Amino acid sequence: MESFAISASRTRVDRMNAAPPARGGMIGADMNAGTAIRAPRGSALTCKGWHQEAALRMLHNNLDPEVAEKPDQLIVYGGTGRAARSWEAFHAIVRALSTLENDETLLVQSG
Repeated sequence: MESFAISASRTRVDRMNAAPPARGGMIGADMNAGTAIRAPRGSALTCKGWHQEAALRMLHNNLDPEVAEKPDQLIVYGGTGRAARSWEAFHAIVRALSTLENDETLLVQSG
């Protein structure tokens, strides 16, 4: 299986592979399941800090049906610009952002 995120911490990689958290937002949903992705709104956090929350909300907002070109295919603009390589990669990024600590960094390779 291909790795979608890189981390300096083995614990971080193990947590990335865990099931998504059950707190708020549309974290476990995707357009393939018939549910639109929408960014959490308001002041309630779904991540462990605002830096992580901002990245998560930007990712979700890019796939909002009102914004994205073809959200069901992860295409956000220009016919080929994608938010993630696959739904599996999307969920791996969301899981990582949801559990990322304030002193950790998430790297996502593009291309």
